[in-house]
Amino acid sequence: MDGAKFATAGEFVQLHAGKPPKFTFAAYYIDSGASADQKEALRKLFASPGFAIMGQPAEVQEIAIKFENLDAFGQVGKTVSGTVGDIGKVEVTPIPGGTDPNKPMAVENGAEPGSPWNALGKIMGKTSNSFYHSAGKDYEFDGTSGSSQRFARKGGGEK
Repeated sequence: MDGAKFATAGEFVQLHAGKPPKFTFAAYYIDSGASADQKEALRKLFASPGFAIMGQPAEVQEIAIKFENLDAFGQVGKTVSGTVGDIGKVEVTPIPGGTDPNKPMAVENGAEPGSPWNALGKIMGKTSNSFYHSAGKDYEFDGTSGSSQRFARKGGGEK
């Protein structure tokens, strides 16, 4: 799975603090440039109990996925983006934190159980030129709040 790229799109509501979110929409995208084994593994992953909380996906699609400017991830004022074919794009530019204008605002103790986020945590920022148009959804995000995070998953599983 090393280097495999995927994307998710989803909507959820959270009725009360401390309660799990209720997902109302989910879609998954597998990079068309992934190997056949990676594509199969990602399809299995999306059908696993870890993703079942999001409900039945509206679509699972193979499409070109590209990330841009990842070397600037987490740097205040520098935009990082991800593009999913022609159906979605997210550009997020980190905003400065409260105590050091050179460090990004970050949530380091997120509530996502079982998610091994990197030391920077969830980086808070502002979106630009971001959209999602697929599976009956049509969204534009420009100037709204956004977040980005890097993560790695390791574990067993079958080959």
